[in-house]
Amino acid sequence: MMLHIARLLALGLSIVIGTPAPAQPLTGVLKRIKDSGEITLGHRDASVPFSYLDDKQQPVGYSMDLCLRVVVSTRFIAKRDGNLKTLADLRGKTVVCTAGTNTLARVNGLNQKQNLGMTILTGKDHAESLLMVDSGRAAAFFEDDILLTGLAANSRDPASWSIGAEAYSIDPYALMLPRGDAAFKALVDRALVEYFRSGAIMATYDKWFAKPIPPREVTLNFPLSAPLRKAFATPTDSPDPASYE
Repeated sequence: MMLHIARLLALGLSIVIGTPAPAQPLTGVLKRIKDSGEITLGHRDASVPFSYLDDKQQPVGYSMDLCLRVVVSTRFIAKRDGNLKTLADLRGKTVVCTAGTNTLARVNGLNQKQNLGMTILTGKDHAESLLMVDSGRAAAFFEDDILLTGLAANSRDPASWSIGAEAYSIDPYALMLPRGDAAFKALVDRALVEYFRSGAIMATYDKWFAKPIPPREVTLNFPLSAPLRKAFATPTDSPDPASYE
């Protein structure tokens, strides 16, 4: 999964940042946006349905929609015929996590704490991790449940996959912003809070998680969770998973 950059005309922000108060001149990202008339967005090319490239090689997805207008659980995916549903079912087996993810550290911790005796391999990206299970090199692949759902839905045989029954954590998702630019963060926070509280976020969620998505028109059928519904109703920027329970 590569990180790509998109430059967009900053028309939507011009109304907000075009007339600053005289005592508060623009600085940082807001000044660059105003001076250049552009805003630069970084996005991944294969994180269905958050951000990915459509059949025209254009970035689309739930996160891209939120960028243009910001929680899910760790589980495992396995082949359905293996009937693997819980951590106990994976005792002594070989599993895989994608290198560089916080999921890898979490699964290592679970393995040690519960004395599961799992052998933990790493894939270079999510596609390789899934392939390791598909080819029999690993029994299960741990990652955020919605990412696993997207990978399964877009695989050559979606019906052959099964998501584990247990959830092992809640990871808050967020848009990445430049560190230390409080003014820009405040603007983004304000825009998203208004979007959430208006109820418009529900249509965006439904668009990407409950309806067919491009380019293959696959439906993820991933219902809105109670923690996410709560986060939409009472937005927070806390990085603490407990804030979303």
